[in-house]
Amino acid sequence: MTMLTALNDFILNFMDVILGWMLHLPQGVVLIVVGVGTSAILTFTRPFVTNQNLLKRCKDDKKRLKQLICEAKESRDKEAIKRHRASIAGIGMKTMRAEVKPLLLAIVPIALLAVWAFSRLAFVPAVGGETIDVAVFFRATSIDKVAQMVPVDGLDVSGEGASWVRRVVEDPKVAADGKTNGMATWTLTATQRDEPYVLVIRHGGQTVKKELLVDGVRYSPTIEVYEGGPIQAVELKLKSYKPFGIVPGIPWLDWESDAQFPWLRVYAEQPPLCVDPWLVGYLVICVPFVFVLRRLCHIY
Repeated sequence: MTMLTALNDFILNFMDVILGWMLHLPQGVVLIVVGVGTSAILTFTRPFVTNQNLLKRCKDDKKRLKQLICEAKESRDKEAIKRHRASIAGIGMKTMRAEVKPLLLAIVPIALLAVWAFSRLAFVPAVGGETIDVAVFFRATSIDKVAQMVPVDGLDVSGEGASWVRRVVEDPKVAADGKTNGMATWTLTATQRDEPYVLVIRHGGQTVKKELLVDGVRYSPTIEVYEGGPIQAVELKLKSYKPFGIVPGIPWLDWESDAQFPWLRVYAEQPPLCVDPWLVGYLVICVPFVFVLRRLCHIY
């Protein structure tokens, strides 16, 4: 376990103590609470680290200067327009410097919220009775060989050619090095329980383990990468959470046509450079609420 992974797990466990109760609520409600909570942090830290009187005067001055610009345009006074615009730019630089302190004060609680949300809101938790696809990726030398997933009480394998032993086939996606690797998939049906299942995959003298949560509340990390053997990665094909059932994600790179950054390739349904649907919904809630709260509470 790397130091970064250990830190992430520590933050996640810490935040679960504070916010874990919300996981029993609908994900849309949780997203709204997190978004509004972030807006509140960004808003209510401002009076403690900024000169509110100065910022109010800056806002009033900009409003007045914009009126003067309109008047100067009507009288076609180009020099006055330039002068007023320069004044607005100077005020903008002053207020921009005032934005740094609130961000520095808010960055720690927002970072804690972000770590928790990334691990709790990106996917829909698996529930008992649903099918869960598990994909295991191998080196190219494993193609046409077999891999075994050890049977587990509470898990049933289903789908075409249902078996705990699967043949490794050619991965239809191209890996980061431009080569074709192998893959094997299992479709599992699980009994819901609080304790996580431990998937054990064996192949070519290597044994790897992957946690699978099926409690209807949380989900396991979807991708686990392994080194030093023919098994490269295990991916849980969980359903991405789309806020309110309609908010889409925003892909940045299409790996089928854009190989500009092939070293970023990971085994996932979506390209690594993308904005997940939950994050789009989070920003749609958070950003407008910052301005709403500032206006309602007369905070500048």
